[in-house]
Amino acid sequence: MNEKQLDRIESKLIGIEEHLSRVDVTLAEQHMSLRTHMRRTAALEKELAPISKYMNRLQGAVALFGVMATIIAIIEGLRTFHK
Repeated sequence: MNEKQLDRIESKLIGIEEHLSRVDVTLAEQHMSLRTHMRRTAALEKELAPISKYMNRLQGAVALFGVMATIIAIIEGLRTFHK
């Protein structure tokens, strides 16, 4: 290989090295962002736990009312039918 080709290869390697350095910086920044996001998500999940329990109870009550309404409707239908 001649000197010109070696210089060209060297300049390309330097470019690749610079690109990898930028990728490393970006990766470190994204890692810190992910840590922050995970911390905030965990805090929000703790805050939502009581609300989630309340919603489960509320859904159970609504289901119970639905069942009771269905039973009452059936009884009323039978009463009306047998009159």
